[in-house]
Amino acid sequence: MERKIRVCDEPGKFEGELLIAIPLYHRSLEWGCDEEVGDLADYGYWYGLLRGPFYSINEIEPGVPLTKEEKEYLGRIAGVILYENSVGFVSVVYYSSPAQLERDWEELLEALSE
Repeated sequence: MERKIRVCDEPGKFEGELLIAIPLYHRSLEWGCDEEVGDLADYGYWYGLLRGPFYSINEIEPGVPLTKEEKEYLGRIAGVILYENSVGFVSVVYYSSPAQLERDWEELLEALSE
């Protein structure tokens, strides 16, 4: 049976992540994040906060539509925290609770400022 919320099984930047990480990452590059911290060149890491829901995402990439379940999931999540490391790998944490998203973001900012 095909997975309804698919995982990237190809080697590379998004390996092991949900496929919906790809359009979220591209959104962060094209439109910017609600908040971000770090710099790959200076610090070797970057974090970005995107508040959801994400109703306008319809494709993983051009010509690869979201499944019904992926679209529904993106439409109900509170947001995500994206992380990119110095070698370019991206990971994403998904939040159903806006309060937990904001708490985790604030804790991350505190930890990075120490």
